[in-house]
Amino acid sequence: MHNERNMAGDLTMNQMKAEVDGALRVTRVTREAARVFGSDEKATRWLSAANGILGAKPMDLLVTVAGARDVEHELARIDHGNLA
Repeated sequence: MHNERNMAGDLTMNQMKAEVDGALRVTRVTREAARVFGSDEKATRWLSAANGILGAKPMDLLVTVAGARDVEHELARIDHGNLA
C-alpha cells in the first residue's frame, strides 16, 4: 500500500498536488455556478442541494475530475436554458 506521507509525516508532493488540484476544481466550479445563477448565495444553494439529474449534490461530485466535469456540463446546460 502506498503511503501518502513521508517518514516525517509530511504530505508527499503527489498528495499536495492532489489537494491543490481539488481546491482549484472547487473554486473554478463555484465561480462558474455564481456566474450562471447570478450570485454566490444562489450558487451555494444549488451546489449544496440534491440534484436528480446528477444523482447527488453537485458539491459532493467535485471530489473527482469526472464528477466536476458532470457538474460543469449541467451548469452549461442551465446557462443555455436547456432545463427540460
